[in-house]
Amino acid sequence: MDVQKVANLFLIFVLMAAGISLVIGFVVAVRSTNYKKGYISTFISSVVFLIIIVSWYDKASSNVLWGQYLGF
Repeated sequence: MDVQKVANLFLIFVLMAAGISLVIGFVVAVRSTNYKKGYISTFISSVVFLIIIVSWYDKASSNVLWGQYLGF
């Protein structure tokens, strides 16, 4: 995997996470009829997805930089 592929995957994952978070927030807001709960669930899910994606990006970019995963 090269640097450009990692960057492209990062952007794709961020866009997918935004879409999923939006759907989660919309479903919660409609089912609970409370838009504040929908906003909070959108915010929390987007933060969780962002932490997961940044963690993946850190590992993937490190692997690209060093050429292989060293195991630590």
